[in-house]
Amino acid sequence: TIYSVFPLHDAKGRLIGTMCGFYNAKKPAVSPPARERLQPALDYLGQATSRSVQLEELARRCGLSVPHFRRLFCETFNETPAKYALRLRLNAACRALEDSNRPIVSIAVETGFYDQSHFIKAFRRVYKVSPNTYRRRHRLGQ
Repeated sequence: TIYSVFPLHDAKGRLIGTMCGFYNAKKPAVSPPARERLQPALDYLGQATSRSVQLEELARRCGLSVPHFRRLFCETFNETPAKYALRLRLNAACRALEDSNRPIVSIAVETGFYDQSHFIKAFRRVYKVSPNTYRRRHRLGQ
């Protein structure tokens, strides 16, 4: 089973919440060895949310060629390593927006974006709102 979290919007396009979707993979469930084989890359991606990561580095950590690593990763997670890494970085940014008053530019740099503009574009593409709007709507403790 694979799950994803999706933003929910009202008729005017405003973010009103999130939805978690569970679905079966199109292919039979991935055997544990495939997931275990990719674990070094997943661990590295989880620790590297503040910098860009090269595909060659991820493949090397798993002891695989780049094409084999990419194919196995896509089959296992139904997304490319780059999209997976972007999702991790945006998740880290969301937590920072919810938990702190740090400037958006600081959060952008801390989560591996080139600058605030790059961060805002990526954030809007996924969440359909600006980071500032997201912060106002999801602020913890309010």
